[in-house]
Amino acid sequence: MKRKYVATIIIEQDCETIAEGLINAKATLKLLGLKGDVKPVKSVRTGLQNDSMWLLFTQLADELNEKGLDMRHIIRPEVMISWTPYNINEFMWKPLLKALTGKNSTTKMDKVNDIKITYNNLNRIIIERTKGEVCLPPWPSIETLIYKQ
Repeated sequence: MKRKYVATIIIEQDCETIAEGLINAKATLKLLGLKGDVKPVKSVRTGLQNDSMWLLFTQLADELNEKGLDMRHIIRPEVMISWTPYNINEFMWKPLLKALTGKNSTTKMDKVNDIKITYNNLNRIIIERTKGEVCLPPWPSIETLIYKQ
C-alpha cells in the first residue's frame, strides 16, 4: 500500500514578483522530481523575535532611566514619565514602524526587513536625541547572549 507523506520544503529565491517566485519554485520541484502545491510563505516575525524585541525594549528603558533621560528628553518636553518596555513600544517602535512601513502592528512586521529598518532608525534617533550618550543595545539573539558570556 502506498502512503502519502506531507512535507514542507522552503525554496528561497530572489524574484521581482510573487508570481515569478511561484513559477520558479514549481520548476524547481519538477527538476527535483517532486510533486506538490507551491504557495508563498508569509515572512512575519517569529515568537522568538517578539521575545527579542521586548528584551530590547527592556534594555533600552533601563539604560534611559539609569541615565536620567525620561520621556521629556526623547519625545516631548512636557512629558515627565520614566521609560518602560511598554511605552518604548507604544511611543517609539510602533510610530516608527508605521512611518517606515505603513504597518500598524508589530505582529505584521516582516521578520527581517521591517525589524532591521525600524531598529536602525530608532538607534539613530536615540543617538541624536541623547547626543551620543545612549544607543540601542545589539538586537537580542542567541549569538549576542553567547558572546556576552
